[in-house]
Amino acid sequence: MNLDVKIVKVRSWDVRFPTSKNAHGSDAVHGLVDYSCVYVQIFTDAPDDSLIGCGLTFTIGRGNEVVKKCVDSLKSRIMGVNLSEVVREFGQFAHSLANDNQMRWLGPDGGVLSLACCAILNAIWDLWAKIEQKPIWRLLCDMNSKDLINCGIWKHLADELSPQEALDMLTSVESADDIKRRIDHVTNHGVAAYTTACGWLGYTDDYMKDKIQNFMSEGWTAFKIKVGVNLQDDIRRCKMVRELIGSGGKLMVDCNQKWEVDEAVKWVRELSPSDIYWIEEPTHPDDIIGHQKIKSEVNKLGVRVATGEVCKNRVLFKQMCSQGALDICQIDCARVLSINELIPILLLCRKYNITVCPHGGGVGLCEMIQHLAAFNYVRIAPLDPNSDSPPLVEHADHLSHHFEHPLNCFGGVYNVPESKTAGYTTTLKTESLAKYAVSMSE
Repeated sequence: MNLDVKIVKVRSWDVRFPTSKNAHGSDAVHGLVDYSCVYVQIFTDAPDDSLIGCGLTFTIGRGNEVVKKCVDSLKSRIMGVNLSEVVREFGQFAHSLANDNQMRWLGPDGGVLSLACCAILNAIWDLWAKIEQKPIWRLLCDMNSKDLINCGIWKHLADELSPQEALDMLTSVESADDIKRRIDHVTNHGVAAYTTACGWLGYTDDYMKDKIQNFMSEGWTAFKIKVGVNLQDDIRRCKMVRELIGSGGKLMVDCNQKWEVDEAVKWVRELSPSDIYWIEEPTHPDDIIGHQKIKSEVNKLGVRVATGEVCKNRVLFKQMCSQGALDICQIDCARVLSINELIPILLLCRKYNITVCPHGGGVGLCEMIQHLAAFNYVRIAPLDPNSDSPPLVEHADHLSHHFEHPLNCFGGVYNVPESKTAGYTTTLKTESLAKYAVSMSE
């Protein structure tokens, strides 16, 4: 397909959904939240005026307008740019966008600036995949290894993972037959999921029970609940969920960065009789030493440490991985610099044999992570001798119906987008924009 199209207009939206009304998204730190996104549409001079790149980044309400303002400040960097020139050196382009001579002071490599850049880059990826008439996961899986490496951002990683080492990993891991077999597996069997939709902290016990029982009747076997405010409540809720799902089900808990290091160890020790599969974000997300200490202790209880959804850049992931501070890496498609930064992060996880279970929920996160989970399984993740299935991916679909191509996730399985569904599946419905957008500018 012809990528020789010029970006002629960028439209940005502040979109907010009133999820606080039903306590969706409530946890130990964030209380009642209104899931929101900064939504970006990229228009080109292509003859087909319906060809629009759509990307987003996720927030939880107040402050969404700050991220949108940052997007507006970056628009001039991509106006008039030719898409073919962008993707030819995509990794360099993504890095330069986030390292504008003056704007980078708002980061660097994190915070509002990364969120804004991510929305723009996600829209560019969506545009590229739509032109190629492929879902993102197939666009990535079909790329040759050199092009994949060229899309990545490698700055400040060379001491642990150079582009050449990453290329060697990609080209020497599996054969074309292995890749085809994995593509067939994803196409025919999907990607395994766990759900958080039953366990928000603001839910009553009775509501949680009803939700879990409904999910179980559909075939779900893995569940996550929020913890971290009241220990006795958490002990009761974990015990209740374990009794409902039985010994064969997986139960994960998430305190959303609530605890001090020693507090995390003590709390997990009290919850461990309910057979906890992992503790998620047990302390401050930047505290590598703290995560090391927690992991060392809770691993003795058979509990894994999961984190990553708010880790703000590849350098932090480099340290987390190389220093043995996590068991489960939870990449997020709206936090770092889009797929360009996720590629090296996934390869770091490969190098250090760390399982990747992407973070979902929010606005459009699950729509995006299904692509990255499939790509990681097909091209990067090592073969598991005990299973030929992709690792678990988070599910929470209470906003999925606002997208043109909502999740197809049932019975604990993501059915990944088919070839006819091109792009990143991040196109919001016109009626949802009309109802929930707070502002728009172009």
